Amino acid sequence: MTNPEGDIPPEGELPHTDGVPTVPSPSSPLIPEAPKAPLSPSSPASPSQPQGAPSPPSGSSSEIRTIVIDPGHGGDDTGAIGQMRLRESDVVLDVSIRVTKLLRNRLRKEVIMTRETDIFIPLKDRTELANNKNADLFVSIHANAARRKTARGVETYLFGRATDEQALALAARENATDIKSAQGFQEIILNDLLRDFVLNEALELAHYTQEAFVKTLMPSYPTLSLGVKKAPFYVLAHTKMPAILAEISFVSNRVEEQRLQEGSYRQKIAESIFQGIKGYIEAKRNP
Repeated sequence: MTNPEGDIPPEGELPHTDGVPTVPSPSSPLIPEAPKAPLSPSSPASPSQPQGAPSPPSGSSSEIRTIVIDPGHGGDDTGAIGQMRLRESDVVLDVSIRVTKLLRNRLRKEVIMTRETDIFIPLKDRTELANNKNADLFVSIHANAARRKTARGVETYLFGRATDEQALALAARENATDIKSAQGFQEIILNDLLRDFVLNEALELAHYTQEAFVKTLMPSYPTLSLGVKKAPFYVLAHTKMPAILAEISFVSNRVEEQRLQEGSYRQKIAESIFQGIKGYIEAKRNP
């Protein structure tokens, strides 16, 4: 993925961006018609089920059993490529395998990967896999890139109404559609009470994950916490369970690209994502 870092594209051209404004607070409602109580990573509140909505099939139980880990890109779709030719698709696959091992070995969870080798999997197939398996959580893993080579940091996304044109353009490009279609798509998805419930769960998961990056990764590898953000990504919109997308570093930054080639750095990233998921699961057990 790519990030503009303030660059303004030529008229009529989509900006090369992964960046969207940080969600200022978990208390900011994702759907204005149905605001929620404030949430925070340290003391998350369990959102109430919307009145009259059916019981959510996934992500609502205190017991999280099945987790889908989604390594972005793959095959001919390499994703971002760094100055030293490091491919996003290779990095995120390795990190995803590490996260999967941690979840299986330490939490004894059933973990399903959308791809286990360097192959291309359509976005539709990724979300259908998660839905058909009745997964409880969906975590997509990507690496970032930007025109400004000094851009660095980690960030976590959840699905939501794009807060500016750059965010909408990003989602349109990643969803392989145009801006108008992406805009209509997000309104259809967001205009759903049950979706509102799932989004609030995703917001909690995103904050636990971003906090874990700060506590687990950054003491050993100083970088920037770019926060929790939202945009209408296809894989986050079409999953029926709480879903997040983690941007684990910038392959366009020479320092972070070098780090991403190191097994120790990839392991720290994997442990951060694991700790975020673990924190969310423990909060569901002890509301």
